[in-house]
Amino acid sequence: MTLNEFVNEIYASHKRDKDTNYVFLLGVEYSKSSGIPLTRELAIGWFFELTKETYKFKDFINKHVEQEEIKEEALAVPTKDNISNELSSTIAKRYFQLFEALFPDMIDRQKEIQRLTEEKYLGLGYYNLADLMKCKAFNVVVTTNFDDLVHDALLYNGQSKRARVISRHLGSGTGLF
Repeated sequence: MTLNEFVNEIYASHKRDKDTNYVFLLGVEYSKSSGIPLTRELAIGWFFELTKETYKFKDFINKHVEQEEIKEEALAVPTKDNISNELSSTIAKRYFQLFEALFPDMIDRQKEIQRLTEEKYLGLGYYNLADLMKCKAFNVVVTTNFDDLVHDALLYNGQSKRARVISRHLGSGTGLF
């Protein structure tokens, strides 16, 4: 479905039934257009950062990597150019655990999020979403993203009330997202 078809479908549905409300679910790709790395990219970067802290790195591998072959490859510390798909997938699945191992304090986590999001600008999709959210039927967003780009778009668009943004900020490996 193209973007135009999607918008037309929502518009037609809203016109037929004025009581219908919509919830937008935004995944990590939505922030990619604004320069925020994908979780897989972050996890791999954090993995290589963690290799610099030998004790934490070995502890992380022993706790979170079950398959012996992958554990051996990880402990041999491959380079970003020759990492296997299996290890890359394992690392990506351990995103939260890597984040917490590398940034054990909440303040350190917040600083990392700030570093990742500073000087990032809204992608075109955020402006379009903020325009849609002026209408009560489109005023809820659920996002897995840790950035505040939805809030920024709403503020930029002059909205201070009505819209509801539900997000899952980083900090724990448990929860819905």
